[in-house]
Amino acid sequence: MGDFLMGRRGLVHSPYDVMHADFDIDFIAKALSRQGRYLGHGNHYLSVAEHSVLLSYMVPQGYEFVALMHDAPEAFVGDVHSKIKSVMEQNGDMVFRNLEKHFWGLIASKYGLVSLPLCVHELDIAIRKLELESLHGKRKFFCAWSPQEAEDRFLDRAFELAPEAMDVDV
Repeated sequence: MGDFLMGRRGLVHSPYDVMHADFDIDFIAKALSRQGRYLGHGNHYLSVAEHSVLLSYMVPQGYEFVALMHDAPEAFVGDVHSKIKSVMEQNGDMVFRNLEKHFWGLIASKYGLVSLPLCVHELDIAIRKLELESLHGKRKFFCAWSPQEAEDRFLDRAFELAPEAMDVDV
């Protein structure tokens, strides 16, 4: 069958074939709610969706929606640990980073977002320690939502922050 991505419209044989219609917020919420942060390691489950919802409450006012959506490309390329990305880049492999940028550009265009603001990026990095301590039972930072709860809360937060995003159709 060959390599493919699964989009809302079915099999997509190249990440560059994905259309704006594949970036519906419900599709993104479902995918992110089923992906574990930190490759699923830890004593508890933390989905990318829960992480994104939590981050959206922590950023300065006006950055909430972009914080919620900051990992949306991972709905299409997966969550690769930052240390692995660094090793890839140190060895001259920029394919993954370029795919992430490609998907961010499409998603940002669809939802009227700009490049990732520095405050969102810095806070995303800063909460890693809290998440990792929580994953290993040293602190309570997140709730370990089920995939369904994470999906529902992601969609609720998206509707709260950008109700127009729920109806975006390109």
